[in-house]
Amino acid sequence: MVKFTADELRRIMDYKHNIRNMSVIAHVDHGKSTLTDSLVAAAGIIAQEVAGDVRMTDTRADEAERGITIKSTGISLYYEMTDEALKSFKGERSGNEYLINLIDSPGHVDFSSEVTAALRITDGALVVVDCIEGVCVQTETVLRQALGERIRPVLTVNKMDRCFLELQVDGEEAYQTFQRVIENANVIMATYEDPLLGDVMVYPEKGTVAFSAGLHGWAFTLTNFAKMYASKFGVDESKMMERLWGENYFDPKTKKWTTKSTGAPSCKRGFVQFCYEPIKQIISTCMNDQKDKLWPMLAKLNVNMKSEEKELMGKALMKRVMQNWLPAATALLEMMIFHLPSPHTAQRYRVENLYEGPLDDTYANAIRNCDRDGPLMLYVSKMIPASDKGRFFAFGRVFAGKVSTGMKVRIMGPNYVPGEKKDLYVKGVQRTVIWMGKKQETVEDVPCGNTVAMVGLDQFITKNATLTGEKDVDAHPIRAMKFSVSPVVRVAVQCKVASDLPKLVEGLKRLAKSDPMVVCTIEESGEHIIAGAGELHLEICLKDLQEDFMGGAEIVVADPVVSFRETVLEKSCRTVMSKSPNKHNRLYMEARPMEEGLAEAIDDGRIGPRDEPKARAKILAEEFGWDKDLAKKIWCFGPETTGPNMVVDMCKGVQYLNEIKDSVVAGFQWASKEGALAEENMRAICFEVCDVVLHADAIHRGGGQVIPTARRVIYASQLTAKPRLLEPVYLVEIQAPEQALGGIYSVLNQRRGHVFEEMQRPGTPLYNIKAYLPVVESFGFSGALRAATSGQAFPQSVFDHWDMMSSDPLEPGSQANTLVANIRKRKGLKEQLTPLSEFEDKLPGPIDHCNHFCCKGSDLNSDPLYLDFEVCFLVLMDPSPQRETSRLLVEFLQVAITSIVFLKGIYPSGAFERRRYMNLVVHRARHPHLNHYIHNTLNSLLPYIQQGMVERVAVNFFNSDRIPLERFMFKFNVKKQCYGEMMDLESSLRSFFIKLSSSSSSSSKMAGDPQDWRWEITGYFAEGMRKDTEDRWIATGTHQWQQPPLITPIKSLNLDPFSMQLYLEHPTNPSIGSA
Repeated sequence: MVKFTADELRRIMDYKHNIRNMSVIAHVDHGKSTLTDSLVAAAGIIAQEVAGDVRMTDTRADEAERGITIKSTGISLYYEMTDEALKSFKGERSGNEYLINLIDSPGHVDFSSEVTAALRITDGALVVVDCIEGVCVQTETVLRQALGERIRPVLTVNKMDRCFLELQVDGEEAYQTFQRVIENANVIMATYEDPLLGDVMVYPEKGTVAFSAGLHGWAFTLTNFAKMYASKFGVDESKMMERLWGENYFDPKTKKWTTKSTGAPSCKRGFVQFCYEPIKQIISTCMNDQKDKLWPMLAKLNVNMKSEEKELMGKALMKRVMQNWLPAATALLEMMIFHLPSPHTAQRYRVENLYEGPLDDTYANAIRNCDRDGPLMLYVSKMIPASDKGRFFAFGRVFAGKVSTGMKVRIMGPNYVPGEKKDLYVKGVQRTVIWMGKKQETVEDVPCGNTVAMVGLDQFITKNATLTGEKDVDAHPIRAMKFSVSPVVRVAVQCKVASDLPKLVEGLKRLAKSDPMVVCTIEESGEHIIAGAGELHLEICLKDLQEDFMGGAEIVVADPVVSFRETVLEKSCRTVMSKSPNKHNRLYMEARPMEEGLAEAIDDGRIGPRDEPKARAKILAEEFGWDKDLAKKIWCFGPETTGPNMVVDMCKGVQYLNEIKDSVVAGFQWASKEGALAEENMRAICFEVCDVVLHADAIHRGGGQVIPTARRVIYASQLTAKPRLLEPVYLVEIQAPEQALGGIYSVLNQRRGHVFEEMQRPGTPLYNIKAYLPVVESFGFSGALRAATSGQAFPQSVFDHWDMMSSDPLEPGSQANTLVANIRKRKGLKEQLTPLSEFEDKLPGPIDHCNHFCCKGSDLNSDPLYLDFEVCFLVLMDPSPQRETSRLLVEFLQVAITSIVFLKGIYPSGAFERRRYMNLVVHRARHPHLNHYIHNTLNSLLPYIQQGMVERVAVNFFNSDRIPLERFMFKFNVKKQCYGEMMDLESSLRSFFIKLSSSSSSSSKMAGDPQDWRWEITGYFAEGMRKDTEDRWIATGTHQWQQPPLITPIKSLNLDPFSMQLYLEHPTNPSIGSA
């Protein structure tokens, strides 16, 4: 008989101090759902007699069939505590009525995403551990998740009945076993604890540990026995609590407590003597049907039995006796109410983890204060299929304000960015619902601090979302959840009957909603892919897809495959360059592997795109050895803007860089999602933008030019950095007797697994084995293991890490190369890898017997619209002062040569415009092609100047017969070590330019018709330097003086960074010279 109504529940929802939102978490088969039955029975939803057998929160047929929880299930329970029970409660409360919003979560690792969804909307966790098996791999996983969400844990050591009925262990041995379980749990809690949570470790003597037998419905904390003995012996309850655990021994003969055992048989530990042995005696009496002894014992304990209960025998009798004496609900409820926080308390320290916006705005304060009159802040953590096919409840938690039926809400999806409209909807809530067992009750509204389900929003929420009020346009979303496992196992599905394709497409959409982790995608080949955490997870997803979301339509499932990741082994062997499709823009990039642990930090959310740059730079500098200034120049993370790869800006003094940033980021997101090897996601690669050269006109450097170029240069840098494949690896925990160890090792060795820990469980014949097993080798592993050990070994696998494959995917015939070919074939790509030459544009190479070169394509009488040129250049990653000096020199040469061309009057004056440079008025070519020729020609010389390969740069003027008229020669020497101040250099260059502008040599006009003039820029390389003729730079020996020229010095300077001379060469025959 249900002891409460929906109206009563709704009334208590307003008492935020009397609410407990809690999850039940544990390793698989440790007894969560069975133990939860006792709490449900105490609320009257199921009968006490069947508690432990019904598993009320396992609502699916396949959960009952398999005996495991698959989906987290919420249930709201009402309890009324007695004044006696609450007399020692020191927290705030409003009366004796309490509302427990309980969520039973799965224990199997494949369903860890359900645990994450449950933890996000709860404040406390009941951690259940099997007293014999102890803390297992999934126990650690869920505890880590809980503490990461700032969830306060309490512990129950479950299946205590096994000590009495199965193993027959004595009191001291049982105490040591329990102590080990508690210690192991505390080690994990201490490892992942958060300072804001305070001390989260659990202690029996403080009442934060319970001992239970969920199957039989009984449990106790030391508080229960301390109260009993305090009243019996007239001692202080708190002192009795302390003596019931730890090194406290009592000798009934002397009636004294000691901290060391005296060795006398009667001197026993407090826990053994006053807790364990009385229980053991009761159970033994029940199991042996010694009712004549049993009734007097129960009378002393004030345990009353109904007449029909007295007729029971054996286990049934024991169960009822223990339920009446030590009801599990009483012990667990008191522990939860006393030691788990209310929403009002928890949200004060959880707000930092939850809210993405400023922590001092209206919404953060409303969450912090659990303010029901504040703006609505609600997080939907999962979508639950409704009974009417195709519809879903949006299940979540109200953190501030209240949500009501008919209310208009703003729905901010996981891809929503404040200020933008992407992934943002405004819709009305059709109904607000609360869970009461297997049925739902509609209520008018639900205030903050409570869980809620809503109807009518399922079309606008895929998996999770933040809900705010319709007018709360400045609210930021609540942080997205981080899952402890990854969807690394994938299968392709297709319809058996082609006409069922629409059902499949719609079914996949519903499947994606129903599970927090499953990823449904369509490959370029048209395949429909479902990705899950493991074999079991995929099996359940496929069953749901076919039976629930496709109405039983038949599907064909391919063999499961594994997702890989692409990475690099070392830094790119060279800086790579890619040109834009129009050949006017160049991107230079290098790839390098990230520092160890950095990718994991990004996965865990410790470092991310939304971090404050200074805080992020501090972590990168202190933990990973980054330069602080460099750490502030991270452009983005990817793929999906949050992945474990990044782009870093290494450029200095590049024009228009910010204008192409978004295009480079878009290209990076594209490339990092589909790597160069097999179009798998990239991982742990840092791409450094070394330099860019861009067209002066924005129309020639738009997204259509830069995005594909960024993708190509990223692929090129990946392929030049020794690319490698990463494969996912499971941590496998196996429990088995000693005789099965040989079979376990054999199966692991056959599947490239290796054992790294083998430990016997004290007090049991079982061994605990931990091993690493590649996910690709895990299919059928459980069956093979059971076959090799005659069913004695039981594995539990959890995704642990990504492991680099040792073989080179670029080496034909290697394991990685074969794997890449198979993946590409499956995806419908060409089996052969795309060669590097498709992504990288070639740099200039050597040419023999020449050391001076000109950049062609500058006939003066040509229409500038049809100038034909192309410039190639190389940027060296060298942040030295020499590089900065070279840059400043090239910039100066651009201005100086433009001024010489202007002063010579070979173009109309309208072809130039005035601008400022170094606080001087200079001229700049108006026509983009003319400006582009000067700018890019000189930029192409920059890397050679940096390397000391260029000695001189000349501006040659000649007539239509190619006879030289004048040559302005810049002769310079950039020194390897540069210690001078840049200010001195700029000042000297300014005076140099003033002299150039005022010199009669440069300002005098040339004789003849300008239509007959030609000019070009020539670079003179040092002896022995080589270049390739294929490119813009061609060897020249055609423009030679017929007689030795006259030389007129114009200006020289000699500084610490570099020296430079400018002189004019002109013919000795005055008839050819200047006018």
